[in-house]
Amino acid sequence: MRKRQKTNPYKRRRNQHSKGRAFERYGLSLNRFDIKDIIIAIRSQRAVFIKRHSNRITEWTVEIKNTTVRVLYDRIHECIATVLPVQKPQLVEKTIVEQVRSSPGGKYFPPWAPWPGGKEESFAKNSPRDN
Repeated sequence: MRKRQKTNPYKRRRNQHSKGRAFERYGLSLNRFDIKDIIIAIRSQRAVFIKRHSNRITEWTVEIKNTTVRVLYDRIHECIATVLPVQKPQLVEKTIVEQVRSSPGGKYFPPWAPWPGGKEESFAKNSPRDN
């Protein structure tokens, strides 16, 4: 009889994390076969690709146990990194950099950058600390 091959500890932790998040967020109790089915669906393009988060992490939507689940897939370790919540959080209208750049006297405005609104003065010349 063949021995079952040991899994990578990283992969094992990720699978446990994913199972916990699936139960917490969707009420699904996943086993190792369900995790394998999700991975096979992603590899065979039966899942819907959402977006790439980094060079190794991608976001997918998968149908499992009659429930649509959003997951992050780690292609290097070939495992599910986590199961995401049902609704995506609302995106902020502007990024932090845009907010700081648009506010006059912004705390982190670089001194070499031109002032927003077309003025040639820089933040360093008009610094509130100089007053």
